Amino acid sequence: MNQENPPKKFHTVWKLFLSDFHTTELSLSIALFLFGTVFCYYAGYKVDIFLVAKGLLVILFFLVGMELLNLIFTDDHSFETILVETYGVMDYRLIFYILAAVSIGVGTVITVFQIREKIALILAGTILLLIFFYTIKPFRFIYSGYGELLHAFLVGFLIPGFGYSIMAGSRIPLTLVYLCLPLFFIILAHLYLKSNRTLPSDIEKYRTTAAMRFGSVVTLRVVVYLIVFSYILVLLLGVDRLPWRFVLRWYFSIPVGVYLIWLVNQVLAGEKGNWTSIRFLSTSLVLLNVALLISSMLFL
Repeated sequence: MNQENPPKKFHTVWKLFLSDFHTTELSLSIALFLFGTVFCYYAGYKVDIFLVAKGLLVILFFLVGMELLNLIFTDDHSFETILVETYGVMDYRLIFYILAAVSIGVGTVITVFQIREKIALILAGTILLLIFFYTIKPFRFIYSGYGELLHAFLVGFLIPGFGYSIMAGSRIPLTLVYLCLPLFFIILAHLYLKSNRTLPSDIEKYRTTAAMRFGSVVTLRVVVYLIVFSYILVLLLGVDRLPWRFVLRWYFSIPVGVYLIWLVNQVLAGEKGNWTSIRFLSTSLVLLNVALLISSMLFL
């Protein structure tokens, strides 16, 4: 029996850690970073694979640091309780502090001494500033009701911009900003859906998400508007600002968007929500549109 307990305990600790770790948003962040680097190629710059790898490491170290800062300043001590029960009494907050400092420090060192592009340095500093406001008290916007907006801005604008700037070394072109706008809307819709999906546990743990501050009905309606407006915006941008290759590829994802809206409307109508499908579709909508935009930059 004693030989079976450690794996079970480790599984419990790992599962609880992942429940607080924004794993889906991590995958979205990686996808948006790669989107920015591919746009650099589309703009005519030479792609340095080693520089891309360094930039990706910076983003990963910063995001891991963000999660550790969230563990440090959270009022929910369930994760620490599990650690104490599993590994004994230690100063886990101090361990989190050290790991967060190392993670953010390594990312900063790579940016300053390996990448060294001025715009990339500015964007990296902005990302760090947003992470601090997002997680650290007394600000801690993550559970203010407005954390989803900050997180969507981080993933939808700052990370793609950083991916572009590490090689281009120039100002962010307007075309990239225009492409990030509809991505920002569907990322925000994804985060609002997440705040509704986790609403029962957030209420139990006193986490003020957007769904708690503004209500489930309001945020779900906003989700529908954000998804619809993303398609309208891309069409409007295609009239004067974007090449039509981007518009046409974006509209390939309409079936996913329509099905997701239908599931959300079922919840609004009072039916039991199929949150597993909603989570899968909201993540898929973001990743699919990123993939479609990347394909339009690589192929006609």
